[in-house]
Amino acid sequence: MAGAANGPSDRRLKGRGPQPGSDFERPVETKAEGNMATASDTERSARFEAERLGFDWFKHLTTLSTGALLLLVTFLEKLFVHPLWRPLIGVAVVGFIGAVLGSLLAMAGYIYKVRINTETPKYAMWGSTLAMLGFVGGPIALAIFALRNLYA
Repeated sequence: MAGAANGPSDRRLKGRGPQPGSDFERPVETKAEGNMATASDTERSARFEAERLGFDWFKHLTTLSTGALLLLVTFLEKLFVHPLWRPLIGVAVVGFIGAVLGSLLAMAGYIYKVRINTETPKYAMWGSTLAMLGFVGGPIALAIFALRNLYA
């Protein structure tokens, strides 16, 4: 008969979660540490995933900043023959270079943190701050420069 319970124990267990003596209740010994697995294993896994996402974020930031630098250098002379407010180009270039260097420092810190299993090094924190400031400051300076020269 389809859908019927197989016996009295199925009715007793239905909807109650892990029961005493079930496989869900038994602790699992981890090979790497030789102790019982706990919720900290889940936290460690989540932390590792967050570190990987942070590393990937800085990798993309490096790619975008490098591409912006290449486009800026390539098309600057072709778009603006006699540009006004030239120092803003310098600010944009310094911002994008700072974003690349800061991202490299942050990624090195992520690698160190994951390999050594310690706190984030200070140079990684400074690198991530530099990357953020550079990636925000570079496009802002470039946008101001473009607006000034397009509507001059």
